[in-house]
Amino acid sequence: MKLDSARLDRLALDYVARYATTSVKLQRYLSRKIMEARHADSIDEAVASTLNAQIADILARCVTLGYVNDRAWAEMKASSLRASGYGDRRVRDNLRSNGIARDVVEDISLTPHEGTGEDEREAESPMDIALRFARRHRIGPFRPVKENEHQIHQTIGKLVRAGHPYDIAHKISQMSATDIDEN
Repeated sequence: MKLDSARLDRLALDYVARYATTSVKLQRYLSRKIMEARHADSIDEAVASTLNAQIADILARCVTLGYVNDRAWAEMKASSLRASGYGDRRVRDNLRSNGIARDVVEDISLTPHEGTGEDEREAESPMDIALRFARRHRIGPFRPVKENEHQIHQTIGKLVRAGHPYDIAHKISQMSATDIDEN
């Protein structure tokens, strides 16, 4: 099927109807579709240039109509990542890599995380979030058998890569199953 202005608009609407997205992710998607059409020789260079120029208008219309809301997407994604046990650094990196503006990332309250709606939770400490990650990945005090020195280093590495501060990762790697009840 040949790509033209109406088809590009339809692709954008189908994409935002199917996925919660950011303006940058939508822009990348539309640019990729134009590039694919160009490489398939279904459009020439002049049409590709015209379509690329129309992406900004399509994005502006989607934002104006509320189909794309970077702040709402960022809050939802941050909440999801925090619920999975990822730390502040990993959450911020993920939001930035998905095209969320730096000021929006900084505005979003990452710590302490509070639940919303019916599932209202008390504010969670970074240690609580890191323990949730350790529990999900069965590391540290949640490993079925006592960790050896190599596994302790692996636990610390896994927690740090998940965005948790080194001091918290180290504390969790030194914890036993009985220490969890005290936290």
